[in-house]
Amino acid sequence: EPYLYRSIAKVYLDDYTGAEEDATECLERNPFIATAYQVRGIARQNLKDYDGAIEDFLKGLKIQPENKVFLRSLGVSYALKDDFAKADSCFDSFVRIFPSEPSAYITRAQLKMEMNDSIQALANLNKAIDLDKSSSYAFGLRGMILEGQENHSEALKDLDMAIKLDPEQSAYYINRGLIKYNVNDLRGALADYDQAIQIDPQSVISLYNRGLLRAQIGDRNRAISDFSAVLELEPDNTFASYN
Repeated sequence: EPYLYRSIAKVYLDDYTGAEEDATECLERNPFIATAYQVRGIARQNLKDYDGAIEDFLKGLKIQPENKVFLRSLGVSYALKDDFAKADSCFDSFVRIFPSEPSAYITRAQLKMEMNDSIQALANLNKAIDLDKSSSYAFGLRGMILEGQENHSEALKDLDMAIKLDPEQSAYYINRGLIKYNVNDLRGALADYDQAIQIDPQSVISLYNRGLLRAQIGDRNRAISDFSAVLELEPDNTFASYN
């Protein structure tokens, strides 16, 4: 157990090599501790050892066949390997075993997006939101799919809801700013970029997008300030240099 707890702590510290080593020490002493396979699998996933992670998650599922974390993580590992068929099968099992679990549909929606199947991604997010209307992530993700389909009004409603549920998530303001820009609400887009930067002052995409927008409306001095801020964070950003 001390090896297990130390491996968990190392995952939180982003020391994935150390976490893997400690989880291995734990399993050498007791190969039936399912959590150790989970921790080592997560560590290996972050170390891009997807085959090793898959092996751990499969071993964990032998001990706990209906463990949500193992099912989800196994599917993610297959997806990271670009083995979408096996990933899809994992998420189908996840949904079949836990038909009332919103995260099962959200995770499957993410996979469908990787597979460029926006129709199925949207269907899964609709189901997730039907089950849980408090998931800001589901609304945010669905909003961007709808925006990709040029359904600006519904996309905007979803991003409004995502922000209402989680007003401290800068990505939602960035994405809503993009939607507002696409419907020619430049003032609204600028306000959203301002809010995103207030939440995360080092957000390169927020600074860059605001710089572009300020340049477009003729606020060139402040546009230069934004592009300069981008270059402080990313000195090799050629687009910021050009603009």
